[in-house]
Amino acid sequence: MSTDCCINTEVPLSLSFDPLTFLTAACNAKAIEAGAITVSFVSPEKIVALNQQYLKRDYVTDIISFNLSTPPEPILGDIYICVSQATQNAQEFGQSLENEIKLLIVHGVLHLLGYADYTKTEQIEMRNQETQLLNLIHHGHPTI
Repeated sequence: MSTDCCINTEVPLSLSFDPLTFLTAACNAKAIEAGAITVSFVSPEKIVALNQQYLKRDYVTDIISFNLSTPPEPILGDIYICVSQATQNAQEFGQSLENEIKLLIVHGVLHLLGYADYTKTEQIEMRNQETQLLNLIHHGHPTI
């Protein structure tokens, strides 16, 4: 069995890499062998609406992830990435939009796998996992 990966682009987005190939590589690197993950690139209005409706928060965020399954069921996940916030992040952290989008996809996949980032300890573990996963993907797929 393999993970069904899907990309929805609700706002204009031009990248130098294929996000579907990258998402698939992330799933393979983490040995996610079943389930379905969709990444949607959305507007600030959409991310605020999701934040309000599901998380009772009224602000723009760069990413929201929802795992709609419960272990041990295969992952059934939705990842929403706000392109304008990702663009701001990239500028703030001095990196390309492409690298920020890759980081956010990896971050979302890790959330679907159960990693959290609410406490300082969780944040450190999340950063370590992000770095490891990005390295695994790029090592296995140097053209991504």
